[in-house]
Amino acid sequence: MQYAFGRGRKFRTQPKFDAKSPFGIAICDGCGFLVQHKHLREKKDYRGGSVPVGLGIYVCASCDDVPQPYYRRQLLRPDPVPLRNPRPDYNPTWYILDEDGVQIIAQENANSTDTLTIETGTQYLTIETGLAVNIPSTVLISYDATNYMIGTVVNYVSSTGALTVTVTDVVGSGTYSAWTINLYGRIIQG
Repeated sequence: MQYAFGRGRKFRTQPKFDAKSPFGIAICDGCGFLVQHKHLREKKDYRGGSVPVGLGIYVCASCDDVPQPYYRRQLLRPDPVPLRNPRPDYNPTWYILDEDGVQIIAQENANSTDTLTIETGTQYLTIETGLAVNIPSTVLISYDATNYMIGTVVNYVSSTGALTVTVTDVVGSGTYSAWTINLYGRIIQG
């Protein structure tokens, strides 16, 4: 309820009485002042719908206010249609974050100069130190877009950067010494 004589309020006039054209007099439910009945309005508010509904309270123009849009029904857009057979990019620059916003592999990509042969089994790499690597995480160890390995992190020593990965899938073949390591799967592109 608003105060009758607050700052910024309009001056209230007394209801006018006319013997030739009589109008009814009523009391405003908001402020309690006498006003002409024809000047009363039903106060409205949102009640979960998209159109405001009447509350059964009749107030004068000074006490009437705009319905609170917080209670209006929110119309949400539908979710986007998922892609069928999405094709991931195997050599981008990504910021990789976990649920707490902690950097998991590297600020961009983790790199290794160890000489490795593309094959399944256990691979030992040395990457940057001091990273928050989750165990087990699925990682992509790539030389280029046609030569890479996918495996699960088994161990990571933060002080030395020693990373142990069990490789389960390979694409391409050969022995290389310039590797890029990324999370495979849920990746946030930066």
